[in-house]
Amino acid sequence: MLPTLTDSLVLRWLHRNPQSCSAKRARTRPNLASFTRIKPKGEEELRLLLEQQLAEERRVEEDDLKQTAAEEERIKSEIDREEEMKDLMQEGGPNPRIHPDSIRYNFTTGRRPRGMTTRGDLAYQSEGDASYLKVYKGSMLFLPLQFSPNGSGKKLNQYTVTMEIQLLEPAPSAAASSSSAVASSPVLGSASLSPLLRGLDEHGIFDRRTTSGVPAAASASASIPSTSKIALLQTARYNEDAAEIYMQNGLVGTGDSGTVTQQNKLRLGQWTVLSVSVDCVEHTVTTYLDGKLHSFAQLPAEVKVDSRFAVGNQICVFGSVDPLETVGGHIKLLLMEPRALLAPVNTQT
Repeated sequence: MLPTLTDSLVLRWLHRNPQSCSAKRARTRPNLASFTRIKPKGEEELRLLLEQQLAEERRVEEDDLKQTAAEEERIKSEIDREEEMKDLMQEGGPNPRIHPDSIRYNFTTGRRPRGMTTRGDLAYQSEGDASYLKVYKGSMLFLPLQFSPNGSGKKLNQYTVTMEIQLLEPAPSAAASSSSAVASSPVLGSASLSPLLRGLDEHGIFDRRTTSGVPAAASASASIPSTSKIALLQTARYNEDAAEIYMQNGLVGTGDSGTVTQQNKLRLGQWTVLSVSVDCVEHTVTTYLDGKLHSFAQLPAEVKVDSRFAVGNQICVFGSVDPLETVGGHIKLLLMEPRALLAPVNTQT
């Protein structure tokens, strides 16, 4: 096909004007994508909107937590009021009974004392007129205290703990004979005994002045002393230490130093009023069984104010970090006083 006249004129013009031809080709090329990041419009507004949304979600969550906490506090208050009414209505009144100079825990009511925490197995038991709390082997009690520090320290450095307890032989063979010893207890095993003979005053409070005449145990099977350590008291907050006070071979003491005297022994299967008086200032521990002097010991020199033997805001009963010592026992009452008894003048009499 031969070119027309028009085609010849166009070719001649393009030959004479090459720059115009290049420009036209450039204008007819497709647009290429740019690799330069283009900032989106309204980014700041979106950021502010997101922050507002997150803040609103946090506010709603905080309101929900406050409402939940308020509801839990309301329920707790109702439970506390209900428990307080039950304590007031039960025989003996509130448990524990708190005074400025003493705190008394009663374990004969069948109701757990308020504030008490435990580890292991417990059971309220009764046989005849004897009612008590059984603390099984490997178990222990944690009793809160509300005393101001003394002895120029930040803890309770001078105190006396009095308990009415019954200890059993750790060996399983002696467990069967333990229940029979409850009814024959000369301290609290018989309802015919007067409160004074039980080591209690007319208000049901321990009175050491009236326990010196309590007769010894009459049961021969209950007079065999234990050859194993039985933990009695521990001051470590989380049971991370061995018991400070324990019984072994019928002797109650610390085991950290030689006892000066042991005038009588704690008998297994027998209900006993045990008093332990600790003085970290004078470095002494004095114990009494049924109102009679049992032992007097000088604490090691490293025992100082606020150290071992000093009590914080709770005390552990029957507990020890050593499971072989955590034998348990039976308990009826515990009285804690923020003072130490005077050490006996003559420990040999």
